[in-house]
Amino acid sequence: MVDLAEKIQLSGDFQPRLLLRAFGEYHHECVATAEKKGLVVVNAVQNSSENWVRVTAFKVLARMPKLFIFKFVRAVIEMRSIQTHTINLIEKYSFSLILMPEDSPDYGAPLVMQVARQKKIPVIIFNGLGISPPEELARIYMYSEALTAGRFISDLIRRHWPKWVFSFSSRSILRIPAEKILAYWLLKTSIPRPWLYYGSEPDTVICDNEATAQFCRSKSIPTDHFKVLGSVEHDILYRYSEARIERRFEIEKDLGFSNLAPLVLISLVQEHFVYGAPDSDFKNHMDMIEFIGRTLGNAKKLNVVVSLHPSMMPDDFRFLEQWGLKISTRPVIELIPLCDIYIASGSSTIPWAIACGKPVLNYDVYRYGSIAYNEAAGIITFADKEIFLNQIQKLEQEPEYLELMTQKQAACAKKWGKIDGKASERIIQALKAL
Repeated sequence: MVDLAEKIQLSGDFQPRLLLRAFGEYHHECVATAEKKGLVVVNAVQNSSENWVRVTAFKVLARMPKLFIFKFVRAVIEMRSIQTHTINLIEKYSFSLILMPEDSPDYGAPLVMQVARQKKIPVIIFNGLGISPPEELARIYMYSEALTAGRFISDLIRRHWPKWVFSFSSRSILRIPAEKILAYWLLKTSIPRPWLYYGSEPDTVICDNEATAQFCRSKSIPTDHFKVLGSVEHDILYRYSEARIERRFEIEKDLGFSNLAPLVLISLVQEHFVYGAPDSDFKNHMDMIEFIGRTLGNAKKLNVVVSLHPSMMPDDFRFLEQWGLKISTRPVIELIPLCDIYIASGSSTIPWAIACGKPVLNYDVYRYGSIAYNEAAGIITFADKEIFLNQIQKLEQEPEYLELMTQKQAACAKKWGKIDGKASERIIQALKAL
């Protein structure tokens, strides 16, 4: 959203204000990046006495036994705070539009939308989350204690709010913790389809690709308010694609690659074992990283670049370089247009690679049943170690295999993105019309 805000500001038609809700060190990085671009970053405007009451209540509740009633009260206080802060921001800055990267109920986006509707301010969602069928979310959440409802709570929510419950693999899985579901109900917040992204039915969804819009139509989400325009990220992909030869030479030189081998880019997935992943081939995250690193390191006819998830610190993974892999700290969006094949694990960055015509190995390491991008002709989705080993061997030993995958991906690339350098212009024009 920082890049989008910069484009909007440069247009001269709007005065964007950024409210960043990232956490920890990543939050500080986002703020620093935004301010470097000359953007105004705002914090939630709070009444001092109200804030004192809220903070005090949180401290008291944190010391209480982990009973449901205390969790529920805390959820209500937290959600009401989001509503109040949104009202205060609207009153201070007189917003004419509210742009959001998602409408997911996880972090309170529907509460912001609720206030905006009451104030008659249009809300535009940018589909940064891509495609996630409910089955995939269920596989991710099914081993979380907070989301696998106990019998009493499960029966209560299934009876009165069945849309929040998804039955999968003999389990009743909640979309978010039960206390938050009840808090949304108490605050009368409308979320028609909580298991689907864009299921809160915002005023407008600016879609970056036709595949996402098609998926939403297949799930009966109204798409008459969808606008398939591309994204600011697509313009970055276009810029690096146009200068691919020079940029690739630059990165190969920086990373010390001396041979003209196919360039493999792998986006290493972050730790997910905290949610429980008993079906995975790996016992823990480091076990997984070592297997992937050694496998790629043994492929001496491939140049392998590692892009770490933002939550992973480069110094913690320098050991990968002993096997011949090279860690790049450049944004993955700058690397995708330069590579010959992209390896990821259910990442929302996969559509970028497809849109650039790059073959993709979608290694479902946590066995979440990843199916979101399988319609693309140049993607191979798998979960077994043996298939990963086989795919890397084929890429190394059969040049025609990579060429065939590239041709297949290029044939469907336009469905997955608008890589023409004009997406920002289309978005600005759409915002003006609203």
